[in-house]
Amino acid sequence: MDNYELITNCWYTPDGRLLASQGGAIYEINQEDGSLTVLFETDGDADTACFSDTQMVAFTNTKAYRFDLVKGELMEQDEELDKFISGLTNNGEKGVYWTSGNYSFLVAMDKDNTLYLACQDGLYQCTAGESPKQLLQGTLCSMGDPSNGKYGMLVEDGPVFLVLFSSGLSRFTYDETMPATPDKELKVYSLKKDQTLQQAVSAYQKAHQDVFVKYEVGMSGENGLTAEDAIKALNTEIMAGNGPDVIMLDGLPIESYLAKGMLADLSENLKAVEEKEEFFDNITRVYEEDGKIYAIPTRFRIPLLMGNEEFVSNIQDLSSLSAVMEEMREKNPEGSILSAYTPEILLKMLAIASEPTWSKEDGNLQEETVKEFLTQAKKIYDNEISGISDSEKEEFLNSVRGSDDSSGTAEETALDISWSILNFLTKSQAQLAIGASQQVSLDFTNVISVPRVKPEVVYKPLSLQAENVFQAESIVGVSAKAAEPEMAREFVEMLLSYNVMSMQQEPYPVNAASFDSFFDTDMEGDGAFGSMGISKDDGSVATLDLYWPNEEEQKGLEQMVRSLKTPYLPGSPIEQAILEAGVSVLEGNMSVDEGVAQIKQKIQLYLSE
Repeated sequence: MDNYELITNCWYTPDGRLLASQGGAIYEINQEDGSLTVLFETDGDADTACFSDTQMVAFTNTKAYRFDLVKGELMEQDEELDKFISGLTNNGEKGVYWTSGNYSFLVAMDKDNTLYLACQDGLYQCTAGESPKQLLQGTLCSMGDPSNGKYGMLVEDGPVFLVLFSSGLSRFTYDETMPATPDKELKVYSLKKDQTLQQAVSAYQKAHQDVFVKYEVGMSGENGLTAEDAIKALNTEIMAGNGPDVIMLDGLPIESYLAKGMLADLSENLKAVEEKEEFFDNITRVYEEDGKIYAIPTRFRIPLLMGNEEFVSNIQDLSSLSAVMEEMREKNPEGSILSAYTPEILLKMLAIASEPTWSKEDGNLQEETVKEFLTQAKKIYDNEISGISDSEKEEFLNSVRGSDDSSGTAEETALDISWSILNFLTKSQAQLAIGASQQVSLDFTNVISVPRVKPEVVYKPLSLQAENVFQAESIVGVSAKAAEPEMAREFVEMLLSYNVMSMQQEPYPVNAASFDSFFDTDMEGDGAFGSMGISKDDGSVATLDLYWPNEEEQKGLEQMVRSLKTPYLPGSPIEQAILEAGVSVLEGNMSVDEGVAQIKQKIQLYLSE
């Protein structure tokens, strides 16, 4: 085994043979002399496997390999099963095995070599050459709860399934006479998979065994739909009266839905939960108009600006950021200042506190505001890129590039405030960091830990063309044409509850008690609760001691949260149009006026559809 230094997995077969996976192969280990025999090769490491008395099925993150232990032969590849596995792992982007022994899916075989698979979507029977047959919907049991870790599964005669979750051991018995789903159905929808919604689905399902909660994802990764295609399909279903009851509005044209009266008023439901628990009403009521609320953000991120106080104190808006960047570049001719190595990264950084000002109430373009944005963005990018060498840019892109070289990874990394602030410890030149904070642990703790080492470093909410901005996420609404309006409203109330909001630490929850609970830890105190080491340019290692927020810092964060009032919605049509034209403007292939004209044309076309 010389491909890697570590064995990926070891297993004992039912008759006591010792097998191991490593370096894209499955080996048998001679237990007397340690010699190795290659049984078969795999496309990537096998992260999990299951056994019967006569067969083994090994799984990489894209394929399943069935091996005859008696004949010593690899059996025919099952394309349907491979397709199913790839769908579970987003074509191999997600791992099968996570930290702490948790798996994205579990597998087991019975004595007749029938393969069973359990995942968040439910329990499946896998017959060779056929699409896996769903025996149990994940939303009907503990499998559908994304906060419930999956550790192992056994199958016995019956069939009876024993599944070990982080919450404990569960026993499932299959009965063909039982209906697969209850008669009553509640439909919920999100454009992309939303963990908050998944947790609410699981909680609601447990409390209402007589209701089947059907969760549909517009861009599931399996249907091949673009966002535009998925939105058109959703709108067609809604107008036909066949749409979802509950809708997560992230990535959807919220303003259009509001203008067309497609959403139901949730003011009474919000009032009902406010009588029981406290909420950040500056966020939950941000879409309130004339006493009516048609959309409620349930989670949020906080855009922050961080850097040396002498620079940060002079930045109040986009033009002052541009002026400070010019000053910093004069003092620091070499190296990155903002970690904005590409036009896309810089535009996304500036958009998170500018996008809310780009459109009028009717959806049309605020041309002068957009022109100012592109003008200042061009100046900022010119100053940023003038100190970055080609090798530095390529080094950054290589460090964040995904296995499929997919776009978006670099932008997501650069906008992670926890990643950006590490540059203060590793780079010699003056730095600024722009990014979003989304949780207390290993996020806000990083933010407050840097000033403990460098007192000159400060942080504050990011204000550019817009002020008091928060990034709204998991925005829930109920369709005005909901088939089950009462159940939908009850679902929204459960989604906002402490129990559901506390299941997930990121992004920040709008439930104030859930938010406060994330500070409850035994890591409080004056000393550091941990540290991290970061490699510097000269090869040495900088160490950052990590501190838990003290009472003053906790109160400061909460005060910051309560000051937020302007929602930023990433991925809006106007943002997409501006970012697309902005790249050409920043690269010098288009003037600012030409960019504004292109953006205006696209927005007018969008509004006319």
